[in-house]
Amino acid sequence: MPAPLVAGVLEECAKKNVKGAVVITSGFSEIGKKAEEQVLKDLADKNDIALLGPNTFGFVYTPANLNASFGPQRSRRKDRVHFQSGALAIS
Repeated sequence: MPAPLVAGVLEECAKKNVKGAVVITSGFSEIGKKAEEQVLKDLADKNDIALLGPNTFGFVYTPANLNASFGPQRSRRKDRVHFQSGALAIS
């Protein structure tokens, strides 16, 4: 999703009482748009939404087959592995 649309979607999440969001979208503070990223943080804080991102790989918890990332959807691994790098996790 394009970065300019993320705040609106997060507002929709707040209206539906969503309590967690993973924002994989880039185009925020990593390119100097700190104010736009702060809007997301403020929305999340105001609405008690746990926010991961923006510009994140997401997260994967293999024991529960939980994949909220842009990485491969299936993994044969069931051990507890944590990655900080999307490139490393995909490889």
